[in-house]
Amino acid sequence: MNDRIEHTILNNLFFNEDFTRKAIPFLKETYFPKRDEKILFSEVSKFLHTYNNLPTKETILIELNNRKDLNETEYKDVKDLVASISQEDTDLKWLLDTTEKFCKDRAVHNAVLEGITILEGKDKTRTPESLPSLLSDALGVSFDKHVGHDYIEDAEKDLIGTILKKKDIHLIYLISIELQKVVYQVRL
Repeated sequence: MNDRIEHTILNNLFFNEDFTRKAIPFLKETYFPKRDEKILFSEVSKFLHTYNNLPTKETILIELNNRKDLNETEYKDVKDLVASISQEDTDLKWLLDTTEKFCKDRAVHNAVLEGITILEGKDKTRTPESLPSLLSDALGVSFDKHVGHDYIEDAEKDLIGTILKKKDIHLIYLISIELQKVVYQVRL
């Protein structure tokens, strides 16, 4: 057992499909402060996006073995990290809430560091005017998918609403025809 949320997140990316499907769109390699965790997350993320399935420790070790950009120490550190991965019984709601907070905190942390780099003039591509949007993006990190419109998930609800509106329009049309008949009859 490890007392770092980063390790708990990595554990669950191997064994908890519900968590992985909900969290992976929001997790970024830059959120992991340790190099071995960044490398492992990168490999897990690549596997998930390529195969749309949870990785095993063995598949990740094979992928790590194929990498040419790791020195011996890095390879050993990541291999040890993979060996420490184990299935944990973690409450899904707590895990998602804590991971969301982790993502927000790391996004803000990274934005502040990028802001310092910009203010010191070390970033030649951005100016201090980009700071508000940088921080705004970081503060906007959220697992809430209901911001905006989800065309797939909301399709049934939208279809029912459209059908009801069409029924209402049809009903109004029928009532107006009947009213026209009554008005016509009254005039005669």
